[in-house]
Amino acid sequence: MQTIDSILLLLDPFLIFPFRITEISLAGFYIGTFVLVINCVLLGKLTIEGIMCINRSYYGKLEKETVRMHNLSVKAILMKDKDSYQACNKEANEAFGKYFFSQIAMGASLLWPLPFALHWMNTRFQDVSFPLPFGSASLNYAAVFILLYILARIFVSKISVYLPPIAKSAPQSSEKKEEMIQWSDIGRKKGNPDQPDSPGAKNLESMEKNHYIPLAG
Repeated sequence: MQTIDSILLLLDPFLIFPFRITEISLAGFYIGTFVLVINCVLLGKLTIEGIMCINRSYYGKLEKETVRMHNLSVKAILMKDKDSYQACNKEANEAFGKYFFSQIAMGASLLWPLPFALHWMNTRFQDVSFPLPFGSASLNYAAVFILLYILARIFVSKISVYLPPIAKSAPQSSEKKEEMIQWSDIGRKKGNPDQPDSPGAKNLESMEKNHYIPLAG
């Protein structure tokens, strides 16, 4: 904790500067807080893109393994091979679980600057309340920070489509991506031939052709 306080003390002149950009204290607080939350959003975005850049191949491998094992489990159940289905389905669930929780952890990396920013604001505005621009209600620094953080996330998400990605995009693989077979694709093959083909349905047709899966009847 002392190390964090020491770092924040070094950053304090830079963090407090936007708050003093105007002589109107209330306006300065809102301007400074918005600049702070913008920095938190950008720092979180930089972090998550860095993680994606480093672990892109790992996430792609998990996703590919999930689809592959799911499709094999579908093949096994169509072949009425219960043991193979259970084994493949277990592998698919494990791969999906790893992928799912890795995405949650990666999403949480967006938020890591927030506790440090709030801790610094606590040293500056602990006992101060701030009236809202409209109405007579007032909020403490944490509530104002969170509200402005939500607005900043929306603002950055709107303009990010016009900005180049921070992390360098990986070259596109020439390998054809396997599409996940949906259970509705099986229903289409059995009783709904007029339903439009999906990528999974086409994959199912390929499995039927190459592995003699009995879908009729």
